[in-house]
Amino acid sequence: MTHLAARWLSARLLIAALAFSFFPACRGEQPPAGHDAPAPAPSAPPAGSIEAPPAPGGAFPIRDGFAPIAERLSPAVVNISASKRVPGHPRGGGPFFWDALGGQVPQPTIPHERIELSLGSGVIVSDDGVILTNYHVVESASEVRVFLSDRRERRARIVGTDPKTDLAVLKIDGEKLAFAPLGDSSKVRVGEIVLAIGNPYGLGQSVTLGIVSAVGRGNLGIVDHEDYIQTDAMISQGSSGGALVNTAGEVIGINAAVSAQGGVRGNAMVGFAIPSRIARAAMDQILRGGHVVRGWLGVGVQDMTPTIGDALGLNVSGGALINGITPGSPAEKAGLRRGDIVLELDGKPVENHRALWLRLGELAPGAKLRIALLRDQGARKEIEAVLGMPPEELARKAPPASAGEVGIGVLPLDPDLRGRFGIPAEIPGLVVVVVQPASQGAAAGVRIGDVIQEINRKPVQTVEEYDAAFKLSRRRLALLYVLRGGRPQYVVINGE
Repeated sequence: MTHLAARWLSARLLIAALAFSFFPACRGEQPPAGHDAPAPAPSAPPAGSIEAPPAPGGAFPIRDGFAPIAERLSPAVVNISASKRVPGHPRGGGPFFWDALGGQVPQPTIPHERIELSLGSGVIVSDDGVILTNYHVVESASEVRVFLSDRRERRARIVGTDPKTDLAVLKIDGEKLAFAPLGDSSKVRVGEIVLAIGNPYGLGQSVTLGIVSAVGRGNLGIVDHEDYIQTDAMISQGSSGGALVNTAGEVIGINAAVSAQGGVRGNAMVGFAIPSRIARAAMDQILRGGHVVRGWLGVGVQDMTPTIGDALGLNVSGGALINGITPGSPAEKAGLRRGDIVLELDGKPVENHRALWLRLGELAPGAKLRIALLRDQGARKEIEAVLGMPPEELARKAPPASAGEVGIGVLPLDPDLRGRFGIPAEIPGLVVVVVQPASQGAAAGVRIGDVIQEINRKPVQTVEEYDAAFKLSRRRLALLYVLRGGRPQYVVINGE
């Protein structure tokens, strides 16, 4: 037996010993005189009713191990096969082949596509077939199929994805399906015993045992929004999207199947799972609107270090230092300033800049945020900010321009856009929110935030007027009258 295998076996024997010592019923001991005997453990409910977790602390014979929990949750964990069409190489083994008479004939090049399959796991979280899995399992998939624990196969629809957390929400048809309850990952403690359920290497459903090794893991370079639960429960390729389960029979995380070594997904003694708190928030937004929109404050931040504190004459060991404010952003509107040190958000301490971004990532546009900060020579202040729509969401909402390759997306001015770009209420026009690279608009120098007021000397205040002005123009040149930073200027778009 190798040294690593011996350590692995020793860890498992230790866990079994702990379970044996903590639960008298596991050892077959009788209760002290004068005490009632413990009630027998309830039998596992049938599929379709696993939303009722076992009673906390319920005893079971040691020979059963964690079988009752695995039996309850396994029907809700599914295998996922996602197919993706990718360009293939030209067919044929060389430039010539031999014809029936022995002569050389040029071999035709036949372009074709090949189908690429990815395997993963998922967790059914509602009896009508809503499934949580990883984004990388279904990324760019043209077809997704789900295999239930009883071998039934269903075609799945991708409801929406959130690449920033590596989450995806699928939907299959069905009623009264077995599903797993989502627990509260904010209550997870280091040292808790957990099970990882998934489909490693496409072998079929498997259950592994471990503990919670750490919480709040980040800075791994895997996704933008990292707040992982770390576990030594074996998570392998194919287990991605499976369930990390506590001993109460609740899903506390969605397995991400990543390795601590270089952020490479794969078989590792150290695995990571996306907390159920983050998964639930992303899923709720996707089910409502098809995608996740996070609140935007409009600040640049960095960690507040003791060295920076000494330079500022402040005895501060933590927090996030604001090093930039976006003009017209919610931060500027709320009165935040460059040099402010954020200490708390809604009463919760901010240890560093990552903690600030994680908190903002959990809030939607329109959410109010109480910010406690230090300013100037250490004066403590509290400011309330209302989060806005992120710039990338505005770009997604902007209708495409209809004038050839002009490549300018505009939106009518509303209070949110005026506040974001600092445009006074009395100024009419359309604000530019998209400028496509290598387009005519980009070549002309049009910028995001410009307010277009006229096209070819005709006022435009709606997207329809904007489109019509380009369509009616018979000239190759379009003359735009814009306001940039409050200053008027003409911009010429060359349509040649």
